[in-house]
Amino acid sequence: MKLAIAAAFAALLAAAPAAAPVRYETHGIRVGDDLISGAALQLKAVDATTLLVSASAVENLGAAVRVDLDASHAVNLQPGLRLERRADGFTLASHGPALEAAGLALNGATSVAFTLTAKGFDFGPLGALEGASFTVTAAPAQDGIISPERRAAQMRGSRAAQKNRVFRGHSPLVPGAGADREILASLVEVSATGN
Repeated sequence: MKLAIAAAFAALLAAAPAAAPVRYETHGIRVGDDLISGAALQLKAVDATTLLVSASAVENLGAAVRVDLDASHAVNLQPGLRLERRADGFTLASHGPALEAAGLALNGATSVAFTLTAKGFDFGPLGALEGASFTVTAAPAQDGIISPERRAAQMRGSRAAQKNRVFRGHSPLVPGAGADREILASLVEVSATGN
């Protein structure tokens, strides 16, 4: 009899859907067993990803993770994206790349606001998505757009042997020896010795 009750209880636990490892609650964001309720960002690891989390925002630094917004809504948060709870809903943002979502015309937006509805998610003038969850990704960088990091890497590669000093001559204290705007703009790496 005890064995049958234990087997039934184990089957019940296996059939119940598991809570997402990251979810919004009334007083903050729960990551695993920890409730984050302060304004300061905290670095948290959950499943196979690392997150930056505060009481209202979660930013994914690793693999995709599901974030429950309430009992019936969730977002599949992709790497490099930030989700923030606001008084009037939520905001999804990236650090530069345009956002993409199936079924929405985001028109190159890097930040979108949305609210929760009985049918799904309302993105205002951008449209609505029906369903319990959705996924937004950051669009891949286009060839014509060069990020500051990519430009610095290109500059380092083409100027491997060239070093620049921030001043002209031998002493930065000599009048007129300070670098002009063009020289400062051409610097990729700065060192105290100029080497």
